[in-house]
Amino acid sequence: MNGQLTTTDLGVARAGQIALQPINTPWSVSVTVSVNTIARRLFQALTVPEYLETWLRMPGDDTDCYIAALQNANCYRLDRYRRGGIDVSVIGSYRILRRNKLHFTWRQYAELSTPESLVQIRLLGDFGRTTVRLNHVGLTSREQHIWHQELWEKSLTKLASLF
Repeated sequence: MNGQLTTTDLGVARAGQIALQPINTPWSVSVTVSVNTIARRLFQALTVPEYLETWLRMPGDDTDCYIAALQNANCYRLDRYRRGGIDVSVIGSYRILRRNKLHFTWRQYAELSTPESLVQIRLLGDFGRTTVRLNHVGLTSREQHIWHQELWEKSLTKLASLF
């Protein structure tokens, strides 16, 4: 590989395929947190791979785990390494990528892979504080809901603690 990341490397669907149309299910996740910083800094923390690796916390993380994030244009990939190998991967693409509004697809590959879902984040700034409102829609089971609820609660709590 030439050192550049391609959409094929990320495992993201090519243009022309059916667009994601997630529905609100009983298993959707909603998390809100207030962070002591401005929206511009939070936007960077939410989208720059090196920053994602700092605050993202997946269920089952321990001291031997770490996250590696890759991004190319509007595509991203998150890999959790545990005991020398990848045990969870998440791939997706940004559908909306603005300073106060992010929408991105989410598909988890692990022991139990998930269908593609949608994460929606709004950043509502008020001077030096910003409220982060996250909704994850399109989850299709109770197990997915529990896993993703823990993921987003732990991750956003960690993110808020960094500011």
